[in-house]
Amino acid sequence: MIYIPKKAAYDLYDRYYQKSSDIKLYVRRVLIADKFEDLLPRYMNFIKGIIDSDDLPINVSRETLQKSKLFQIIGRRLVRNAFKLLETMAEREKQQENQGENPTEEESVEKKDEEFVMDGTYSDFWAEFGKSIKMGAIEDQSNRPKLLKLLRYRTNKSDGKLISLDDYVSRMAEGQADIYYISGENIDAVENSPMLEKLERKGYEVLFFVDPLDEYLTSSVTEFDGYKLVSISKEGLNLGDDEDIAQYEEEFKGFTEWLQSVLGSNVMSVKLSDRVSKFPAIITTSQFGWSANMERLMKNQPMGNQEYLKFMKAQKTLEINPVHPLVQEMKNSFEKNENRNKLQDNAFLLYDLALMSSGFEHNEPQRLVERVQRLLSDNYGLFVEYPEAVAEIVEEPGHDEL
Repeated sequence: MIYIPKKAAYDLYDRYYQKSSDIKLYVRRVLIADKFEDLLPRYMNFIKGIIDSDDLPINVSRETLQKSKLFQIIGRRLVRNAFKLLETMAEREKQQENQGENPTEEESVEKKDEEFVMDGTYSDFWAEFGKSIKMGAIEDQSNRPKLLKLLRYRTNKSDGKLISLDDYVSRMAEGQADIYYISGENIDAVENSPMLEKLERKGYEVLFFVDPLDEYLTSSVTEFDGYKLVSISKEGLNLGDDEDIAQYEEEFKGFTEWLQSVLGSNVMSVKLSDRVSKFPAIITTSQFGWSANMERLMKNQPMGNQEYLKFMKAQKTLEINPVHPLVQEMKNSFEKNENRNKLQDNAFLLYDLALMSSGFEHNEPQRLVERVQRLLSDNYGLFVEYPEAVAEIVEEPGHDEL
């Protein structure tokens, strides 16, 4: 007999990597072990229950039990029943949602005659033990397909409800080739992210990954049901219409090169992008590197080596919107060679805004404060002393050959 408690133990995940289990093992009604850890995988340590066998020998050691073929069969059956319980809970909840009403008294009686008696919904279970399912998907490769079907996420189209990956795939837009997700600190951060703009215009649904475990999950799980999982906050996002900005490439070439020289090591590159319309710029990261959220998580590790992390930051790309009025005015000022010191200050402000709207933490908040103060002073006609502009790079004849 196994069952799932309604509430998770307060220290369930604090002791996750310690051996812990609430499975009691009996042989012929004789208690062999009050907490037997080897029948269930670690990520199922939330399950409680009793195992009673008439076939296991009663006078053998724990080591012999672990090597017993019958013991292994019991363990596999226990795991199989645990999955069946969770799948039944999920399926029953979905059926009730589709019916749009509470089950009748007759239906409730029928359910009590089934193999599993349930008090509560799968959503209740997910709220308490969802992390365990994610840990299983990371650790247990053999059962990963089953575990992935048990995952639940909010999306930009789910109206605050949790959906499964199967649900996501079943309602993918026509022509959609991948499963899209965005990771962030919380729901508010991802819901208001500028990264969503273009995908929402195309009618694509985006999964919200706001649990720190989701970042580690995507390192182990790269696809579902034949569809690749793609982060919309990374560069190289191909939605099939990049040619829309090709007409601006030559026009903005000098300006983007100047931005690159001004921002220096803060960004890996500067390029044009049509991902956003309301925002002048965003920061994306390299396809195989850390996301903004992962950089934040690693930085906040209490035992992390901060000196080492300096070399492990996300590789940032500044993507500017060539049709945004702010970007166009900055380009015009650059071409007219107007007050390069002020323009450089504005370039850093553009970078600061893109950095924070894209989910990054600002590493130099005092510099940001100084820039905003200079901007306010300039707006009120006060004297402003700008930092000296970076010397522009002038290529001499034969530079390419050198």
